[in-house]
Amino acid sequence: MNLKSILTLFCLIIGFSAIAQKPAVSHVVTHNRTTVICDPVTAANPYPAWGVFPKNDAPIRKVTMHVTLGSPDSINTAHWDYLDHIILRRKGGKNTPELNYELSRMLTPYGSIYNKGWSWKWQVDVTDFAPLLRDSVEIVYVHTGYEDKTVGWALSIDFEILSGPSVVTPLGMEPLWNKAYKYGDPNEKIEEHLLPIDYESKNGAALSRIRIQHTGHGMDKPRGCSEFL
Repeated sequence: MNLKSILTLFCLIIGFSAIAQKPAVSHVVTHNRTTVICDPVTAANPYPAWGVFPKNDAPIRKVTMHVTLGSPDSINTAHWDYLDHIILRRKGGKNTPELNYELSRMLTPYGSIYNKGWSWKWQVDVTDFAPLLRDSVEIVYVHTGYEDKTVGWALSIDFEILSGPSVVTPLGMEPLWNKAYKYGDPNEKIEEHLLPIDYESKNGAALSRIRIQHTGHGMDKPRGCSEFL
């Protein structure tokens, strides 16, 4: 099958200098069974919420973001697979500049087979963003798609924070590629879009890491075959 899928990709380079550790767990819940529906006009519906995270001087060992989707209370469960984004938009207050770092992304499940009471939890390590997950932070869940307002999801986002000395000290972040690309299309090769980017590590960096977040699904037109990557 000549599959032409869409690969959406977000990369950034994170530089570190190296250190050591001890625990105590706290939770910051920004969304608690928030009813999430599509906006069929714009195809993207944002759900912003603020959370109060540890102070800047509090030692953080690890941050795990738990994302739960379930059947909503007052409407039916949504049907289709749509690409959703979880974004750290602001830190410090409503009048601060927008940062717009994507913490994670996901594809919604085919939900119409699920009855009331169904839910599922995903988790992702977002420790790389610990320097930004401090004090007041605005987290935005962006739900895409075209379904009408009679269906949706119950969304919860819970940041589990393990205290203690960090494994490494983050020195900075540099966005690389952030776009949707056709994957496997001989007429539009992905390597023609993922062009080289110059990056200079921060002073004192002992290592750098590339963080890649991608999802992929699309359709092989005109035959209508579709797959997930």
